[in-house]
Amino acid sequence: MMPTTSATRRRGFSWRTVTAVWGLTHIALAVALTVIVTPSSPETALTFNRTVPWVLAGALLAWAFWWGERLRAQKPGAED
Repeated sequence: MMPTTSATRRRGFSWRTVTAVWGLTHIALAVALTVIVTPSSPETALTFNRTVPWVLAGALLAWAFWWGERLRAQKPGAED
């Protein structure tokens, strides 16, 4: 078993945070799809079901990159 260092803990924290945000967001998406698509017309449901997940994935990807860069900039000894 490898010793735990502060760098390892920071890396674990960042991955847990990203995983939690993605997971909670996808649960919220599933709820939103259920609530919005069920009573909607087929056209509205299809449009919503095909566009919102892609927009959400793009936003989450952008957030994950931003989060990683922010953590990298806060790391002790980070270069400009």
